[in-house]
Amino acid sequence: MARNDPGDGGWTTTWRGTALLTALLAAVVAALLIRAPWKDPSPAPVEDGRASSELEHLAMLGHALRYHADEHDGRYPATIGDIEWRQAKPGMEANGLPAIASRFHHPETRQVMDWLYYAGHTESDPAETILVASPVAFGVNKDRRMVTRVGNVTEIVAESDFQRQAGSNP
Repeated sequence: MARNDPGDGGWTTTWRGTALLTALLAAVVAALLIRAPWKDPSPAPVEDGRASSELEHLAMLGHALRYHADEHDGRYPATIGDIEWRQAKPGMEANGLPAIASRFHHPETRQVMDWLYYAGHTESDPAETILVASPVAFGVNKDRRMVTRVGNVTEIVAESDFQRQAGSNP
């Protein structure tokens, strides 16, 4: 039998082998096009790590604001600078954590900016009221913001939701 004869079980190209190879190649190409890593809008792992770190800093700031309100008849401070950090985090050493938490470090550019602080609120305001937010949107499409609320919830929200909620902040 000839080497290309489909009946001999050889390794050379047959019509079945060609069909299988074509299907496999099509699957690989489809997977690449669907996934398209060069067009992937999800943030890079480093950016996610930095955003997580900033979210932790914002949560720390939210707790400090809450401690301040607890000590001042439910009133949040007039400015972030009015927070007594040692009172907010008992036993905290002078390790720079308050300084880090009191400023926003952009996850992509690492630019240091002031948080947006919405002063004049009390613990009796609606729980969804935004107290602090990242000063700019971030993410690949600049479509996310970090916020902490009167109800002591710290989260990342869509920029469109932030704009709507910040506009309705009392």
